Amino acid sequence: MPRAEFLTIALLSVHVALGLLCLGAARGEADGRGIRLWGWGLLVYASGIAVSLAGVPTKPVALF
Repeated sequence: MPRAEFLTIALLSVHVALGLLCLGAARGEADGRGIRLWGWGLLVYASGIAVSLAGVPTKPVALF
């Protein structure tokens, strides 16, 4: 596995883990709205990385 692929997978897994950790911490006694939004942001960012790596949009959307 090339170094770039390994680092990308590591980045993706770290973002998912931190996002889940933030969502878990936001469920505590205090109202953690900011940390909850941060966790969702990390998960959305990680899903964006996964979609861009998977190459789901194979052709440009503007060119039907």
